[in-house]
Amino acid sequence: MCKKLLSVLLSIVISAAFAVASVVNAVPSLPELDTPDTSSSFMEWHLSSAKGVPGDYIKVDVKVYNCVALRSVRGVGFIVDSPIEFVGMSSTCPTYNASIDYTISGNRLSFSLSGSNPSTTADKSVLFSVYLKVPENCPVGEYDLGWTSADWRAETASGSSCYALLRSTTVYITNGTSTGTMPPVSNTTATTSRTTTTTTSRTTTTTTTTTRPTTTSTTTTTRPTTTSTTTTTRPTTTSTTTTTRPTTTSTTTTQPQSNLSVKQPNESQLYVGNTITLEYTAPTGIGIGWVELSDWNIASVSGGKLTFRNAGKLTVTIHFNDQTQTAIPIELNIRETQDSSATSSATTTSTTTSTSTTTSTSTSTSRSTSTSTSTSTSSTTSSTTSSTTTSTTPPQPNINLGDINTDGKISAVDASMVLSEYAELSSGGGGSFTPEQKTAADVNFDGMTDARDASLILSYYAYLSSGGTITDMRVWLTQ
Repeated sequence: MCKKLLSVLLSIVISAAFAVASVVNAVPSLPELDTPDTSSSFMEWHLSSAKGVPGDYIKVDVKVYNCVALRSVRGVGFIVDSPIEFVGMSSTCPTYNASIDYTISGNRLSFSLSGSNPSTTADKSVLFSVYLKVPENCPVGEYDLGWTSADWRAETASGSSCYALLRSTTVYITNGTSTGTMPPVSNTTATTSRTTTTTTSRTTTTTTTTTRPTTTSTTTTTRPTTTSTTTTTRPTTTSTTTTTRPTTTSTTTTQPQSNLSVKQPNESQLYVGNTITLEYTAPTGIGIGWVELSDWNIASVSGGKLTFRNAGKLTVTIHFNDQTQTAIPIELNIRETQDSSATSSATTTSTTTSTSTTTSTSTSTSRSTSTSTSTSTSSTTSSTTSSTTTSTTPPQPNINLGDINTDGKISAVDASMVLSEYAELSSGGGGSFTPEQKTAADVNFDGMTDARDASLILSYYAYLSSGGTITDMRVWLTQ
């Protein structure tokens, strides 16, 4: 009887051990980066492994081995197994002193890199990071994250072509509870192997409110005075003629000479599909703060460049990072196709921050001839009628760029709201943002709410969290 009981207990213990082993093997530990091929002289780019749970945002780093100084990279991107999707990537690559442009289409992300004075001293450093979203209904399992590089084109600092060995990775999805927040964007450098994060428990936010002045336009319509006098005398006929000289108005405007100007683009550049750079002259330390368009369907703005999407008339207003300077508007007429006969001359629009003084003088002279007779006289006189229409443009609401939930702070919550709106718009929905929230969310002024805006908001949030002192996001974007 004892032996039989001991056999049963031993069987139970063995079964439990196998069950525990199965659970442990179901969640693999995260592997390190692939070991570089030490026998190869080729540069290698490695994707780090990552894990998460449904509902998570995941950051994957790209690390370089046998680093080569690259000036530009084109025709490369990433692809991940569905249903995981990309939501963004780093906007800069410090190792190559380069900026990064990218586009997202579902589970694919394409990017290009362009820089100057690249470095080769940052071997084994993180070049940049890519961010993914795990849907709430994503099954537990392993998902491949790889490269698309059929059109890879890279150029070194000396101008020669260069190739790299691109190493893929695996994303492990396990059961668990998601934090629902996106990891903060952090820039990497080539001289450190350890990242130190300083978090303060109190955030001080200073909000600067700029009120745009009210614009009043007045239209005056004056009907001319007509005087007709007919005098009939038998047998004498007398006519009266009244001559009125028109009112003359002279206007004198006094303004000091301006040293802030914007160059009007050539007409030959104004056609659909073309991209131009806004050119301006300003004192040292003054640059473009942000660009306002009268119609975002006609053009988009990115990095001080205009890209024309549709034909039509467009007013481009350039606001400078010095708020004491007056914004300068320029008028553009965008055509469907390039007009080879268009003039190539350009004009310059200048402005000044001083107050203009206008003096108006009016002179009116009227001569009339009157005749009196003893006969009957009929006279008809029409009076002058003046109508004045005054329209007042209300001031724009005070909008804190990047503060989507209007809580007076710019944080990861605002970036998460932008990503949710972008996901709804990408799936064919109409979005839920108010016009004020759309304006606050469009931090790169391209007329769209997308992952790039969320990435910039996260970068600014990381800047503030690390002790940054610029409290206006518009000013921070120009640095």
